[in-house]
Amino acid sequence: MHKQMSMFGDNGDNEIVPLLSDEDVLDKRSEYTQKRHDGKRVIAWVTGVSGCGRREYVKLQQQLTRANGEHFEVLDGAYFMRKTVKDSGMSMNWDNILDVRMDTLQDIRRKAYREMADIIRDNGDVDFAVLSHGVFDWHNMVIPGYDPSTFEGDMKPDICINVMDNEEFVSQELNRRTQWKDQGMTPERAMRWLSEEFNETKNMADRVGVPWYVITRYMAPTTMYMLLYHPERPWVYYAQQMTHADDDAYDEADALFCKLVRMFAVTNPKGYEILGYGMNDSTCYFTDHRDTQGFVQQNDMTIAFHQNADGYNRRLRDFADRHGLEPEAAEELMALAGRGPAPSAGVMAELSDARGSGKDTYTIWPSDYFSPFIRSKSKRIFKTPDECMEFLVEEYGPPLGIQIPKHVMDDAFCPHGRKRILPPNAYSL
Repeated sequence: MHKQMSMFGDNGDNEIVPLLSDEDVLDKRSEYTQKRHDGKRVIAWVTGVSGCGRREYVKLQQQLTRANGEHFEVLDGAYFMRKTVKDSGMSMNWDNILDVRMDTLQDIRRKAYREMADIIRDNGDVDFAVLSHGVFDWHNMVIPGYDPSTFEGDMKPDICINVMDNEEFVSQELNRRTQWKDQGMTPERAMRWLSEEFNETKNMADRVGVPWYVITRYMAPTTMYMLLYHPERPWVYYAQQMTHADDDAYDEADALFCKLVRMFAVTNPKGYEILGYGMNDSTCYFTDHRDTQGFVQQNDMTIAFHQNADGYNRRLRDFADRHGLEPEAAEELMALAGRGPAPSAGVMAELSDARGSGKDTYTIWPSDYFSPFIRSKSKRIFKTPDECMEFLVEEYGPPLGIQIPKHVMDDAFCPHGRKRILPPNAYSL
């Protein structure tokens, strides 16, 4: 267990307040895992666009970590920059900080980050999460969001983490804030910024030769904790149907998810909240890039759950009724639909990309009928989630007995105040 100490942060309302502590990819991973195995402290840089909920997520993970006998401290770059401005006697409206001359802004940031570096250096047995940005989107310009000299020096991370949320909600959140409401932060601009932050975080990690990971703000109740304290466990992408699934199918997938998060660091695309049909080209390309180049590539394993798609079958019945199909044709259509889950272009693309990248791929397909492409892209196929879990436990060991506070699990399933129903026994699995 690592010792605890007190730091400071900000409450997101421009007020300085105490923040009480409530080369090769395989080589990078093995070095990082070995460092943790040897009991050495780790430093995580956590990036994310403004309004993505990064600060809130990290605080929840800090509480989860403490509940499981470990601890990391949070150093908030925004707080230390405010402190630098105040200590220097400069008079400015903090909302205008990104309008300051670039050389002045970088000087403020450099001094702030050096103060954080001093704290890290003076507390060599404490784990730290450094909250920073990769870049800012300000007046449609890309502005640097961190100090490279300290990033590559005394504050060199052991892992870089990027927290993301859906562009619709980032846009809504920023347009509520005084600092951002005149920026015209449309969902399209928010998506571009998310993409820039995503790519810059990966570049940051590559620059210093450490692993990187993208975490969705929601549906990730243990992900950061697992990355920091159990990196020896595989990192998993949990692919599942979005378009054709209904509530019953989601419940089944969520029940398995609640078991997986006690065994692995899990990326669940459902946490990003893909919204509806008829998305524009930019959204489609960004979704594909984020999932295949980010979510799939950062993980060791893809588990693809093709849920029983009753919603899809109901739409087929509606189609038959609307178009007045002859009874024989309608029966044949439903018989074909009943042979297996609804096809999912997204799940198949992710499964194919994972298999083509040398990842372990496991598929849950609740039917005796499946395409040869399902078989060829899957290392193993399971008919039920229970069969899959039995295999995973035998292969990788049992769940770790992680204690997940109720409010942490509730937060994962309740984005933006829209209630999600937890599967039965979510807390006791």
